[in-house]
Amino acid sequence: MENIRLNLLKRFFIYYLISIFNIIIFNYIVYVYEINSGFKDISDSLIEKFVLFVLFVPIIETLVLNYLPQKIIKKFTTNNWLIISICSLIFGLMHFYSPIYFIYGIIAGIILNNYYLQTNIKTGERNAFWLTSLLHAIHNLTGFIYLEFLIK
Repeated sequence: MENIRLNLLKRFFIYYLISIFNIIIFNYIVYVYEINSGFKDISDSLIEKFVLFVLFVPIIETLVLNYLPQKIIKKFTTNNWLIISICSLIFGLMHFYSPIYFIYGIIAGIILNNYYLQTNIKTGERNAFWLTSLLHAIHNLTGFIYLEFLIK
């Protein structure tokens, strides 16, 4: 049991590092080439943004963009890469604030959908759902800290 927890922790950490790399590359490209990411603040309140982007959105998006699409697509195919590709395209489309953000969204979708799928295979849907929500929340928290405190 302890070995399973250690493997889950390792996998979580690895996917989080990949996620951070995606954030860094995306923001570097946006900054260096002065590209408008298209992402707009919905509020001036840090508390509102934190609650929405770090607490609420990860749970809803895990449900709508990981769990449900994978559940539906698995009825038609068992090809994991096809499942991840379709779900990640949907994730990217739901984040289409601009072409660059769409690409970022697809990559984030690949990270989160692959993590969800692998965790689901190893530990079941419930763990996959909550661990993916947590990974997504920490990913968003990293972006939140970067955007609100490091580049302002």
